[in-house]
Amino acid sequence: MAKVGLVLSGGVAKGAYEAGVLKAFAERGVQPDVIVGISAGAMNGTVVAGLLMQEQFSGANIEKKLYDVWRKQVSLQHFYKAGTEEHSLDGSGRALSQLFSRFGIDPFSKVYLPTRFDTQALDTLEKMLKGHFSSIFSGAYFRQLTQELVLPAAIKRPVRFSAVMCNLLGGTSLVDEEERIENSWAHYEDFHWYPEMPHAENFVQFNRLLDVITGSGAFPLMFPPLRMTPAGAGKAGLYIDGGMTDNSPIGKAIAMDGDIDTLFVVMATTIVPPLDKEPRTIMTIFSRMCEMLAGKFLINNYHKVLKVNRRITALQRVLEQDADGRIKDSEFNHTLCEAAGFRNVEDFRRRRVVRIIPVIPSTPLVGDLFAGFHDTALIGRYIETGYQDGHNVLAKRFACGSTVHTNESEE
Repeated sequence: MAKVGLVLSGGVAKGAYEAGVLKAFAERGVQPDVIVGISAGAMNGTVVAGLLMQEQFSGANIEKKLYDVWRKQVSLQHFYKAGTEEHSLDGSGRALSQLFSRFGIDPFSKVYLPTRFDTQALDTLEKMLKGHFSSIFSGAYFRQLTQELVLPAAIKRPVRFSAVMCNLLGGTSLVDEEERIENSWAHYEDFHWYPEMPHAENFVQFNRLLDVITGSGAFPLMFPPLRMTPAGAGKAGLYIDGGMTDNSPIGKAIAMDGDIDTLFVVMATTIVPPLDKEPRTIMTIFSRMCEMLAGKFLINNYHKVLKVNRRITALQRVLEQDADGRIKDSEFNHTLCEAAGFRNVEDFRRRRVVRIIPVIPSTPLVGDLFAGFHDTALIGRYIETGYQDGHNVLAKRFACGSTVHTNESEE
């Protein structure tokens, strides 16, 4: 049976755009079977997976679960205030906000002059000047926020979910036999929930999911890397935002279920217009780099799938078939499949043409990646733009005679 996949990219504060898109999808009855999320998209995707498995994926529930989080709980002040004292300054998670707190500085309370001048304060100042911190904020508040969203639930329908992370301890290596260079920093943590899953296993998966979402959302400089040992891994890694690995893992979503024939790719940071003025702060420069990188990932991965689709269509016309229309396991077919980039005939048989439907801002989302964290009005605009774009994309597809698998059609 054909299925629907969903890729939710990272986008820092612009991830709020996805909340609007998801509400539109829920109202249209689009129910993904497979979800892949990166960073903010991993957090959003977790909520979607939880609602889907409970058969509660509705516009009202998306608004209740995600809108309130983005509008009321995601802010620089919350990130700064939480966790200033919880973690030891000697740990790998040392944050600049913690050092500021020890030194008596609080920019959100307008306290800019140091209020402490003891030996500890001088030691803290030395650490600040030497750059002995791994991030601006601690990960305490984001983890707390994630914990409120990631809760074990009754499973009424199966859902597959994968979150993307980047391992700072990974590297590259040459595969001599195939003369291929591979990397070990890209990591995809997979989850599969199904109605017959034992409660104990369900609980373990959700606890692991909490770590994975925290790691996938550890945006460089903003949050500290997360040390964790992924499922099936022999040793621990140090994980950061999966967008550094791939902010548009279309191929991963397709590979998770061979029955996927429609894949929605939601990208809040894809439209990158020319700038009217030069970026002059480190955050605007960094934001610009990340947006350009996100666009590159989408363009490359999107065209890879289109090329595979064309190869599948072309091969279906020329491969030898038996009397029942099945593709023969012949030497001629093997040679053609290998020439087209498939491993063999069996590999080709497992492939199908996948329709990719990008959902991207109809107009560029204003501000850099971090602007929404200190401007709640921007968050509201991102959500509303996503809501309108989600409805418009689906309306256009339906109007053209295309079909998307929905809960209404299944009933």
